[in-house]
Amino acid sequence: METLSFVAILEKDKHDSCNVSWIYPAVPQGYERVLLNRSNLHGQITSPLIYSRFADLWHYTYLFEIGDESEDFPDQNMLRFTKIVSISIGSKQFYPERYFPLLKMFGQIYLDNRGNPTEILNCTLSLAFSGAITFKSKEISPPPFEEQKKSLLKTPLTDVTSLFGVSSIFFWHALITRRSVLVKSNSTPALLTLLRAFPLFVFHRQDWSILHPFITASELEIKDVISSTNQRPDAIQTHSTFPNGIVVGCTDPAVEALYPFDFVADMNEKTVVMRQASEDRDDDSELMAGPVFETTPFHKEAATIMKKSTNQKELVSKLNALTQKLVERVEGLREEIGKKNPFTPNAVKELLPDLPIATCRFLVDILHAEE
Repeated sequence: METLSFVAILEKDKHDSCNVSWIYPAVPQGYERVLLNRSNLHGQITSPLIYSRFADLWHYTYLFEIGDESEDFPDQNMLRFTKIVSISIGSKQFYPERYFPLLKMFGQIYLDNRGNPTEILNCTLSLAFSGAITFKSKEISPPPFEEQKKSLLKTPLTDVTSLFGVSSIFFWHALITRRSVLVKSNSTPALLTLLRAFPLFVFHRQDWSILHPFITASELEIKDVISSTNQRPDAIQTHSTFPNGIVVGCTDPAVEALYPFDFVADMNEKTVVMRQASEDRDDDSELMAGPVFETTPFHKEAATIMKKSTNQKELVSKLNALTQKLVERVEGLREEIGKKNPFTPNAVKELLPDLPIATCRFLVDILHAEE
């Protein structure tokens, strides 16, 4: 059984006016505008299927055009003035393979009922009470949540490492230290397919909420990205470390200038750029100040794993093993230094004088990321 957070229907009419035509039961404040922005009803359909996050909810959207047959039976057809329909489902779960088939059924039901949403409401309630809906005289159940793990592994991490090559080490570093990544692409489908693999760089956390797979350059959406890091909006002006880490996707180049991302990747150019070269920490010591990214033996080991791994299972398991080794190393150092004492690069360097400065800083970042 599942209660959908919301179902929303948006339409673009033959005069190019876009509006929200039906919502059940309700959406969080600002969500209507976000759905309108991301559906791109004002422009061309760049992808019939879109998913992303806003206000701690995943939304899944299906767009389709209305054919000339909508002009039949004009007195009975509520779609006779409609060009494009966008149907969205809201959920707390990341599971595109569950919701996209459901959306397509909702779309067909909406067409069959000539724009009357009553049957979609009935299906929504049926899903909540019985876990199934009736479609074309058949009872259909969406893919069960027991199969969600297959969905999480849908895009192989090797697709990312194959596209970006050695630069993929930036992604591993960014995610393991909870920094921010922007991924740009000209293709919405390609962007959505690739981004869902990024949490596999830190598979031990099992956290797909770090993804904001598709946003537009709207102030509302940028504020939501900021709030998802649990930092005050003014904090981004003074520090580049984000406690939760985020991976954001966009097709609009204007997004890049609206937020100080640590790393910016371009799928079309196959490049990754480090936006902020260095950061200040809470200490005047030379050890405490350092670049956002520095190469350590751990980075070299991760890069070797990415280069030599030939399949998804090998790559994810070996990176996960390296991460676990790192976490254990840091926890051991934390015990030696003492939990009452600050865990700083200075403290690590005093305990292990031969350890390179870059490694000291990296180990401290790992501790803070795992806390």
